[in-house]
Amino acid sequence: MLNHVLVHVSIGALGDSFYEYLLKVWLQTGKTDSEAKEMYDKAVAGVEGNLLKTSRGGLKYLGEFKNGRTEAKMGHLTCFAGMKHTVLNK
Repeated sequence: MLNHVLVHVSIGALGDSFYEYLLKVWLQTGKTDSEAKEMYDKAVAGVEGNLLKTSRGGLKYLGEFKNGRTEAKMGHLTCFAGMKHTVLNK
């Protein structure tokens, strides 16, 4: 039995592929795969509500959630999340 479970949510190297493929599937099906689009939209809402933070200087960044708290850290592959959002909203 496990006594400790690590909970880590990231849009960087640990989690971006899943969300990227939801968007790709939706686009490759001519925007007809409504399930992939709905899953992507729910994920984005969760990210915006839980991981999107503002620095003391007013800059926005996507933090990482680890074991019950959001860390003020943005992984190196997280920078592509903005591009995905831009592609979706064209």
